Amino acid sequence: MKTLAVISIEGDASATSVQETTLDEQSLDLLFSEVAEATVSPQVFFRDGRPSSLAPTADVLVVAREALRRQTTRGIQLRYRGRDAEHWDTLTPESSGAARLVRLRFAA
Repeated sequence: MKTLAVISIEGDASATSVQETTLDEQSLDLLFSEVAEATVSPQVFFRDGRPSSLAPTADVLVVAREALRRQTTRGIQLRYRGRDAEHWDTLTPESSGAARLVRLRFAA
């Protein structure tokens, strides 16, 4: 992932960072695969008229990825626990099939 901007906020025991970049379709597929492998039940939030969060099921990431691919949502937020941190990834679709990613990373 190419990082365009990184802001770190050092706290007493943890660090928070913000990363922003644009992901092409292949990179988006890789991100969704990594999220599926990294966590048991990611939280998925839509920025449209759907319920604020989808129930954690096996296909929740498939539904979210397809909504980005078809541009049927204004955006999606994925919240999940990685190896060393909690991530809140906000994805906003772009007309080219790409998506803008803003990642908040909260160190464990």
